[in-house]
Amino acid sequence: MERIWICNLPMKKGQWDNDYHFYDNGSIMHFFDISVKKYNIEEKIEPTDIPELDKAAIIERINECPKEWQEFVLNVLKKQ
Repeated sequence: MERIWICNLPMKKGQWDNDYHFYDNGSIMHFFDISVKKYNIEEKIEPTDIPELDKAAIIERINECPKEWQEFVLNVLKKQ
């Protein structure tokens, strides 16, 4: 399993992480912070676990993904 793209989404407070890591086998890891006491949380998620606002932001940033993986990531996001 090789990571193909990290999509960093801005958080409201600006200091917390909200990153989605996409892998060549179609898996997704979410790395995020909730508060000062709850940070560096890491969880494997399914595309259906991604909130619609985050999904839209990822799609909006798809041009930041390596070109050869863009269609693959979009297809992963469409899985229901």
